[in-house]
Amino acid sequence: MDSDYLDHPPSYVGSSSSRLTPSPVYSPTPGQSEVLLRSSLDSSRTSPQEYVYRTKNVELNLGPNVWGTSNPVFGSGTIVEGRAVLSGELKNISRIIISLEGRIVNTYTERGMVSGVSTTEVLSASTTLKPSNSGNWTQEHCLLATVHNTCLPPSAVIYQPGVTCEVSYRVKLSVVRRGLRRNDSLRIPVLYLPRTFSKRPLLQSIPDIIVDPAGPTLATDLKEVKIVQLGASCDNGLPAITPAIFLALPSSLSFASYDTIPLTLSIVSHNDPVTAKLLFSAVKIQLIKRTRTWKNKGCTDTKFETVFGVADITRTDESRMGVSVMSCELRAVRSAQQQTWTVEAVAEQEYLIRVVVHPPQSMAKHIPHFECEQHIELTTDDYDSLEHESLASGGIPSPAIGNIPLRPSVTHVY
Repeated sequence: MDSDYLDHPPSYVGSSSSRLTPSPVYSPTPGQSEVLLRSSLDSSRTSPQEYVYRTKNVELNLGPNVWGTSNPVFGSGTIVEGRAVLSGELKNISRIIISLEGRIVNTYTERGMVSGVSTTEVLSASTTLKPSNSGNWTQEHCLLATVHNTCLPPSAVIYQPGVTCEVSYRVKLSVVRRGLRRNDSLRIPVLYLPRTFSKRPLLQSIPDIIVDPAGPTLATDLKEVKIVQLGASCDNGLPAITPAIFLALPSSLSFASYDTIPLTLSIVSHNDPVTAKLLFSAVKIQLIKRTRTWKNKGCTDTKFETVFGVADITRTDESRMGVSVMSCELRAVRSAQQQTWTVEAVAEQEYLIRVVVHPPQSMAKHIPHFECEQHIELTTDDYDSLEHESLASGGIPSPAIGNIPLRPSVTHVY
């Protein structure tokens, strides 16, 4: 880029017919009351913005803002490190405590009013800093903590009718002074966004598998394929001759949130081929996101479901008598990273494949309807991702930035 373009403003010609206040006269050099703003290409500023928090006597620096977020972001296995700078009377300090805390807060409402709040701690780790060998405190101290627990839920805010669930983490720095002197405390919200990985490489397609309904098991020679039989029910009881419907999908049941999941649905009705064709047009396959929160110490729960994807039919085969087969692809309709997580009897986020086959209303008394729910695991990344390779070689994966909550926590400084 031409340097003259940065140092000199462009020419300007005002409109003589404009009724607005005329623009000031341009000049290539700033006046006494003006400041020259240079382009961000200025090489004098080489370090990125840092996360710095201050009180009267403490300054806490949690490092550079690499991801451009309002709060520090960490992933699984990340080393939470920083630097604390103390001021004031150092000899009055008795101890310095650095802690990493995580909690889940469920807030319950009735008719727009808060009816109850439950708080569950999921992480509590602290370290007490010591003075130097001479017994005196130095002005600067390095802080260090590591997130090792891969079972921790990610930072999240979940809204459901009557309840709001927030998973939050924070770094807390406490400077305790002797006597009646005021203590200093910093509580900095941080985002914990771990990456998770599918258990196996994605199976690209499912072969047509015709299962004998009269067989003793639903086993298949393909270890990569799992077969599930849909349950049947009818208002007037099951008829003597009932079709059998089978769902075939990858046996790993673990997929990245952006994967396209291959499925095969088979309807077998050798004694009544017409029914097989009739049910074939009534198949509905959905990807469901289910969030649950508990209250009263896990005695009662609230459940909320969202349709997260609908299967697309890619191929059909009705060439065999009494057998109808369809191949489908199921994917999430939203591009944001999603992942399965659970904290027992507190909150969870799970995903499942729901298959529903309902006959026409006019035939509902004579033909059963079929349903099944197959729970699956959704992860932020696939098995073959570069981040997984980094983890396998001893590295530390980057945070799952796509999972940033919609409502970030507010920074509290005390």
